[in-house]
Amino acid sequence: DPDGPKWPAEAGEVSKDVTSTVHYVGAGDQTPADNVQTATWTRTVTVDAVTGEVVSSTDWTSDKETYDAVTTPVINGYYADTAEVAAQTVTQENIETTVVYKELGKIVPVDPNGNEIPGAETPTYNNDPSDPTKGGITDVPEVPGYVPQVPSVTPENPGEDTPVVYVPVTPEAQTQTATITYVDSTTGETIQVDT
Repeated sequence: DPDGPKWPAEAGEVSKDVTSTVHYVGAGDQTPADNVQTATWTRTVTVDAVTGEVVSSTDWTSDKETYDAVTTPVINGYYADTAEVAAQTVTQENIETTVVYKELGKIVPVDPNGNEIPGAETPTYNNDPSDPTKGGITDVPEVPGYVPQVPSVTPENPGEDTPVVYVPVTPEAQTQTATITYVDSTTGETIQVDT
């Protein structure tokens, strides 16, 4: 009814949405989309239909008390600065949290003097499938002519490279056999002697 009472400005809102948003950054094109949870606050306002005055209003109430905890996704080749964003109490303000990803370190094959071995592979750590903040067990690469001192690496700091010492292979001494053939000049028979 265009001629009826108007909603008075002093009555304010009776419903509003607020959000908890987890932003993810740093993992390039693998960066997850924002995780957004919404809560709705409502209240009841009673307005006199004749005078347009606010008669009463209730307190604001939310449709939920807390936002759910958000587990950080495991992203191949990256580690995160937090494994989980904890459950948070719903307030009448928006909440924003940022989770930062960084590249995992790698294994660097070095000789006994600490020099990088030319041409050797430098594999990036595997992810820890159960914890996005850690690097997982990673097998060291094969380097022709060298033997690694450890078979695998579990990085303490997932963002730092781990030098792995490789020892050059020493060729084993080869055993040679010489055969000398003796011929008896009287009988013409061959006599073989192995030495």
